[in-house]
Amino acid sequence: MIEIIKIATRGSDLALKQAEIAINLLTPVFGAGFSFEMVKIVTTGDKIQDRSLYDIGGKALFTKEIEEALLEERADIAVHSMKDVTAKFAEGLIFPSYFKRACPFDVIVGKYRTIEAIPAGGRIGTSSSRRALFVKNIRDDLEILPLRGNVPTRIKALEEGKYDAIILAAAGLERLSVDKNLYSLLPPEQFLPAVCQGVIGLQTRQGWKYNNLVSRTSDKDTEITTICERRFLEYFNADCKTPIAGFAQIKQEKLHFTGMYIDKKGTAIFDTGEGDLDNPALIAKLIAQKIEKCIS
Repeated sequence: MIEIIKIATRGSDLALKQAEIAINLLTPVFGAGFSFEMVKIVTTGDKIQDRSLYDIGGKALFTKEIEEALLEERADIAVHSMKDVTAKFAEGLIFPSYFKRACPFDVIVGKYRTIEAIPAGGRIGTSSSRRALFVKNIRDDLEILPLRGNVPTRIKALEEGKYDAIILAAAGLERLSVDKNLYSLLPPEQFLPAVCQGVIGLQTRQGWKYNNLVSRTSDKDTEITTICERRFLEYFNADCKTPIAGFAQIKQEKLHFTGMYIDKKGTAIFDTGEGDLDNPALIAKLIAQKIEKCIS
């Protein structure tokens, strides 16, 4: 008898692609006797497209209904873009797996290959307060316009001339096989990525009988960097209303982390450091504490 494992996912092209990636990785681990079924869930964040996330309650609106499906046992595994998972998530749920991270950086989409190349007074589409701040640091003459919807919808809005350029995550475009000639990588030193950008995480119920199998799909290095970045997020209890960024990477057997927080005056405060791989949360906490002392 075949046992069906239900995979909860949003219904966008990118979310479905990420669920497909999850099923492809889970199938050989679970082996014969199991099959996987997608459970498409329309979240509040998907329903409301005419307002910014800031105005309607934040990124939790992309995860709330999915987590409810897990807790109510209408689904067994949820597939998330980890950058959408807020500092606190539903009690009774865990993340036993993080897949190998895709490119974590931002890209500019359109005919202009850099922020500097956009004409004076040009229009840039992004609903990210982090990205908006970085753009303004480079070109304060540019107009920042809200940008919502799935990836194809955003690209279509660009092609229709509503924007001169838009900023998106490289990972999503790569997963959807968008033509690489349409976008260019933004300098990471100018655009520090969102916490956990490029990471797919699998969420399950605590104590679920197959958690040990799910954990076998996890990438160890990505686990380490994700724990680090999420500890920084958790320290500030940040949501989409909090302009925050953090990027951890492993180099020469050390964990290197750079964090950023924007104070009430709009000043971006950065700090960086390195720590041991066996305690990834510690360096994030230390950097957060140093930044906190500089917040006015």
